[in-house]
Amino acid sequence: MSRLRSALALLTWTGTSALLANEATFTLTSLSMKVPTASTNLLGSIYSLSFTTADDDTVNGELFASEGTGTYTSNAILNYPGSEALGALVGLITLDIPLSGDTNVNGITDFLEVDRAIASTATTGTIEIDDGMEFSRGTVNATWRRNANEATGTVELRVNLPDFGFQSLTFNHTFEIFQYRGILTYTRNGDAVTATVNLPRQGAAGAFTGSMPMTRLSNAELSRAAVTWKGPGNLDYELFGTDDLEDVPLPVSYVARNFYGGLIILADGDPSTPFPDEYDFFDVLIEDPNDADKDGLPDLSDTLSVAPAQPTLAASFTPTAVQIEVTGAPGAPFVIESSPTLPATTWTTAGQVTLNASGKATFSVTDLSGNARLFRARTP
Repeated sequence: MSRLRSALALLTWTGTSALLANEATFTLTSLSMKVPTASTNLLGSIYSLSFTTADDDTVNGELFASEGTGTYTSNAILNYPGSEALGALVGLITLDIPLSGDTNVNGITDFLEVDRAIASTATTGTIEIDDGMEFSRGTVNATWRRNANEATGTVELRVNLPDFGFQSLTFNHTFEIFQYRGILTYTRNGDAVTATVNLPRQGAAGAFTGSMPMTRLSNAELSRAAVTWKGPGNLDYELFGTDDLEDVPLPVSYVARNFYGGLIILADGDPSTPFPDEYDFFDVLIEDPNDADKDGLPDLSDTLSVAPAQPTLAASFTPTAVQIEVTGAPGAPFVIESSPTLPATTWTTAGQVTLNASGKATFSVTDLSGNARLFRARTP
């Protein structure tokens, strides 16, 4: 008994490790595309077609999604011989885009995913000119091409405006889409989410980096705070928060529950131009594979499980036994193991206990013969 009493050692082991920051995949996809001015030479005369969303018709090349993501709209500026004196034709152009669906059901329009190729694909559109007296309407035929994993492609536009005598007036434009994909690194403290993003641009140079503080609204919804990110050109990009707009949170997708989908709006998506309200709507997709409690909801918004407190062991002595008391979370089971060597090299199961409603259980060691032993309690 004296040898066991003097050399008895106790330890606890639960098999858990310190929590690390979680990582999720973050994809940001612009709902605008850039189509710079193109010119064509017809019988020695130069015609040009430009696009803009600026109020003063300053050309910024933006076409933006006007009806879902299948139709794109912009102001069109058609310069033609004599327009220097008579004025350019300014009107509204609407273009259908190819691959307007979402075949992989990830919340991103296929046309806007950089890793998808656009084979030579024809779509149609309309153009409408208001000359102050009446509306002149025409049609536009487009042929789109873009290689996979390239942000820039080509679109051939053939404009028909019968009232002005234009038939298949052809302009060969480039077009550019904007998609960013990288890592959202986050930690949770109750309902508060501390997060950072590093989002390289897909198919072109540039990246968005910065913080993304969020608040858990429920198991399936998050709100965002307004922040400023560093973006392409090393410029500052201001992002509106959830409360700045229409209180639209980021919800878990009803299709794949580890997806969060929603909308992020920038104050100015192209700070290099003097016109602020452009290239500002982005679809956001967050894919969080972390699910510690395996309930189908990602840890980014799920209720955090409170880790049980580390159990403790204490010993007391009677003439015939050593009582090992385990204290921890009520109802928790533990396996009691012993080792005859210090340091321990092998462990033998001595018994098992379940903590009572007070979070305690006692295990009796009645074999007091032999050498000193080391005891530990571990989760099954």
